[in-house]
This record gives sequence, C-alpha cells and structure tokens, in this order.
Amino acid sequence: MKPTDLTIQETTPNSISLSWQPPDNHVTSLVAGYTVFVLDGETGRERRFNLSADEIGVTINQLRPGINYNIKLTAYSENGYGDDSDEVSIMTLPEVGNTSRMEFTFSKLYPFREYGFRVLPYNSNGHGPASDPCRCHTYSDVPSKPPQNITVDTLSSTSIVVRWDSPGPEHENGIVTGYRIRYKPHSDKIGSAATFTVDGGTRMFELN
Repeated sequence: MKPTDLTIQETTPNSISLSWQPPDNHVTSLVAGYTVFVLDGETGRERRFNLSADEIGVTINQLRPGINYNIKLTAYSENGYGDDSDEVSIMTLPEVGNTSRMEFTFSKLYPFREYGFRVLPYNSNGHGPASDPCRCHTYSDVPSKPPQNITVDTLSSTSIVVRWDSPGPEHENGIVTGYRIRYKPHSDKIGSAATFTVDGGTRMFELN
C-alpha cells in the first residue's frame, strides 16, 4: 500500500505544493487517509500532516525561505501504515529581496534525468504568467547498484557461462557502456583475478 509519483508542483519562499497517485487499484479501497512527512533539512524538525483518502495533493505552508526540505508520504488503513513513498528533496525559494538576481541553483537532482523549468514573476498581488518551459539533462554518473540476478552455469569440464541483468534504469545513471567480469580459482588465495570486458548490451559471458 504505497503511494507513487510524489511530485513537486510549485514552490514559493514559504510553501511547497505536492501531488501523488494513490496505491494500486486493488488496495485503494482500503486507504483511510494519508500522512505527509516534511523534514526541515537544517533543523531536523519533522512536521506531519494527515489528509483524507480522496486527496491526492496538498500545499504545505509556513515553511522557511531558502531551506531544503525532504518530503515523503504514506497511506494508512484501519490496520496501520503502509510503505512510504519515494522521498523527494526540494529547496524553498529564497526570500524576495534583491530582484536583480537572475539565477538559481537546484541541488540534489537525480543523475542523467531530464528536468523541465519555468520562471514566473510575483509580487504582493500574486504571480504573473510563467515563461515558456525549458528542458535540460543532468550529467551521467556511475551506476548506483551492481548488476542484478547473476547466475553461473556449468557447460562442460572446462567452461562456465555467467549471466546477469542490468542494474535497472533507475540505477544506471546514464548509458552503461560495458561490464567487467573478474574471476580466479577459489583455491587460489594469492593470485590476481583475471578480467574480461564486454560491451554494455551483453548479458552473458562464457569462460573457457
């Protein structure tokens, strides 16, 4: 019973607007409500907001300008809490002061992801129209998980085949260009391991 697609919809100096999708259809009817957890990254103070089951969005107010907040939510039923959603991290906008500032740095983004941005002006009367959206990719990074589902099968008295799956799209952090297979006899406690390299599209390797 896990909410999905937790998304930041809008950020101001003092508020963050969120949306999400309810758990899978077969458990949606069991949801009695949601609890949103908002952690202040500077003070470590956590605030909780309880919402009804039919709500799939909320605006968190009374936040501090220029502070990074970590946010997650969980669904609950009469039997207790389900699994937490994936956590998102977002910084509230800095307090309006010097409007000549024409840049802002976003941090703690995911590697090798496309992000869309819009800029809009606002004052005490509200905000004006947004700019046209622009998109950009973050740089790639090293994979954050090892290859998955590794199996080893004996083919003959002198050969073995190794098979594996990729780390998964959310953990590749870019385009996997290759894999390195290292091996040595189990009885060899001193010698160095032999290394073979294959391209990123390969999912098996035969050792002879």
